[in-house]
Formats: sequence, C-alpha cells, structure tokens
Amino acid sequence: MVLPQNNQIPTPPGGPLPPEELSALQIHLSDFLLNNFPDRIYFKDTASCFLHVSKAMAEHFGLKEPADLVGKSDFDFFTREHAEPAYKDEQEIMRTGKAMIGKDEMETMPNGRINWVITTKMPLRDPDGRIIGTCGISRDITERKNAETELERLNRQLIDVSRQAGMAEVATNVLHNVGNVLNSVNISHSVISEQVRDSAIDSLTKLANLLEEHANDLGPFLTTDPTGRRVPNFLSELAKRLAEERAAVLAELQLLGKNIGHIKEIVALQQSYAHAGSGVHELVSISDLLENALQINGASLTRHHIQVIREFGAAPSASLEKHKVIQILVNLVSNAKDALIASDRRDRRLVVTTACQEGRILVTVNDNGTGILPENLTRVFAHGFTTKKDGHGFGLHSAALTAREMGGSLSLESKGHLHGATFTLELPLTRNDNGQKQPVLNGQPGASP
Repeated sequence: MVLPQNNQIPTPPGGPLPPEELSALQIHLSDFLLNNFPDRIYFKDTASCFLHVSKAMAEHFGLKEPADLVGKSDFDFFTREHAEPAYKDEQEIMRTGKAMIGKDEMETMPNGRINWVITTKMPLRDPDGRIIGTCGISRDITERKNAETELERLNRQLIDVSRQAGMAEVATNVLHNVGNVLNSVNISHSVISEQVRDSAIDSLTKLANLLEEHANDLGPFLTTDPTGRRVPNFLSELAKRLAEERAAVLAELQLLGKNIGHIKEIVALQQSYAHAGSGVHELVSISDLLENALQINGASLTRHHIQVIREFGAAPSASLEKHKVIQILVNLVSNAKDALIASDRRDRRLVVTTACQEGRILVTVNDNGTGILPENLTRVFAHGFTTKKDGHGFGLHSAALTAREMGGSLSLESKGHLHGATFTLELPLTRNDNGQKQPVLNGQPGASP
C-alpha cells in the first residue's frame, strides 16, 4: 500500500492488508500521533532516560527535534522537587507492573516556572512481554489549576469578609442592647437624683436648727410652746418619710445594679465569642447557645413586648465552632425581632426550638411578624440584599456561608406578607479528623442520637 502525498489513509477495499502495507500504515499512524497530538507522549528505558518522545514533548523543553531528548532524563529539565518523585513512580511501575492512572503532578522548572499536568504512566514491554521501561502521556492542566486556586482564594476572601460582617452584626446587636439597658440606667439615675434633691432631709435640718435655738429652754419649749409641742409628731412623720425615701432609693439602686450587671454579662458574652479561635471545636449545648443569643437581644425583646417561647428538644451536646454558631443565632433572633417590631401585631411571638434528627442538630427561629414575599424567598441570602431601610445585606448572607462552612445549611420558609417566617439552621453533630460526620451523645463520640 502506497500512501498518497496528502497523508490521507484510504480504506482497504476488503480483507486484511498485506504485512508490508500494514507495517507502513502502523508507522504512519505512530508518527502522526507523535507529531500532532498536543499532549506530551514519551517512552523511557529502565533508567528512566528518554527513548522516544512526541514533538509536543520536545517543544515543551524548547528543543527543535524529539531526538534531542534521547538519553536524557527528567533531572536534565526539572528540579529535583519534581524529578525525584517522577523517577520513583517509574521505578515502582516497572517493579510492580502496575500502571499509574491520572495523577496530578506539579512540574517545577529550574527557572522557577511551575506547570501542572495530569499524567498516566504504564510499563513498557518488549514483544516477549518483558518490562523494558515505561511509557507515559502528560496533559497540561496549568490554566485549570490556576483557575481553581484563584477561585479558592476568592472564596476564602468572601468567607473572611462575610465572617467579619457577621462579627460586626453581633457587635452591633451588643451595642444596641447595651444602649437599651443604659436607657434604664439613665431612668434610675434620674429617679434617684430627683428623690435626693426633694428629700425630707431638709426638714430634719430645719428641726435641728429650731431645737438648737431652744437649747436653754428645751423642756418648756417641747411641753408648752405650740410649735414645740408639734415636734414629736413631726419627728414621727419625718422618720416615716425618710424610711419611704430610703426604700425607694434602695429599690432604684437594686434595679440600677441589675442593669449594670446585665451590661457586664452582655459585654463578657461578646468578648468570649470574639476571643474564640476560628476552627476550634468545643463540646457545647445548642440550647445554651440559643439562650445566649436571646440574652444578647434580651433588652430589645422585653422593651417591645415580644413573647419568647422556648421549645427545646432532647438535642445532645455537639462539637461546634461556638463563635460561628452564636453569630448565626444572634442574626436569626435579631431578624425575627425586627420583623415583629415592624408588624402592627399586639401578640408579638418568637418561638425558638431545638431538636436532633438523623445525626443533625436542627434549630428553628419562628416569628409571626411581617413575613417574606414569595419573590424574596430565594434572595434573602444573597450578598447585599435586604428589606430593611437601614440594612446592609450582610447578615443572612454571612450566616448562610458560615453554616455551609461548618457542613450545615440555613433555610427559610414563609407563607408571605404578614404570615411570619421560619428560619431553620441544620448542623452536623460533629466532625472527625477526616471531615466525616460523627454523632456525639452525652460527650461520647460514635453513639447514636
């Protein structure tokens, strides 16, 4: 069979080709593959030196002809960082006779350039089946790897920004609720100041001056003088008045002390979460974390007459990143509170529940407030989307990202405007070192919930 000048392979009219024509065809196909295939193809001897390579392999190393690589090895073109593992892989392939399929490899060049390839290598055998080296093919995936690295970097950056926004959300709620408590502190201060300013203690001073004026005739003054005879009754009334004043001041001081203690608790709670390290898991009660989230929003909930109903199920302790979970819960309680404040309802109700189902913790935050319009159900978790006039659109977006980062999810249900909303947070009970979910019950990993 004579090949035409245009290198097109004619179809045999029928039957097998003669040996000489078949041999010519096979040589042509081999040369065509090695000269035109964009992936790098190579054959190596038992010392991992090149026997034959494709044109793409030679061009990769800046050589004109494939023959220029014959007798050379990876150590002539790559750094030891890549050449040594590649050599060991090839020696292992020849020792075991097992192929290496689809391995991602980082190629490091002496000039500092880095390439990524996906490589398949297999043992090279002679006609008698004896292993005489290796053959392989490497496809460049540098652009894909760089795109994956950039995507991962942007995702980490987005998570960091969202986490910071979530922490700011917690801090904002803390400051807001501290401000609410400070209002009560200011009221107590005003009441105490007014009571001290209008105290009957001035009457006692006047009485003392009057008695001092009659020090030389005190007996007759108290028994015969009309003014003096009123002194005992006056003292009795004055003592009663001062006792009432003291009781009122003590009551206000007690309330003042309680409010100051509340401020300290809120600040201490925020500090404990702010100082917690990222990635640190602790065995915690989800009900306790939910109570803390309610406490941070407590002053506002009380001030706006919002009834809080707790329906805590038998959820086990879980290994969680505490500061991340509290950010989510504070966000959910705060959003529910805002929805209730914006509604005209008198029976403002917030229902929080915890449960455990199929190895996952479920937390729901339900309100009977303004609700969510159907067209916004899929948008509330989007970055920058908000239905509040003074909102920034970070809170729920950050909460959803943080939940996903911990292997969980955050979802929303609402029947529409004025029908309230229910947010559901799902979290795995814990994760082991391999990132697989592993339940914890009563502090013991591996138990069934």
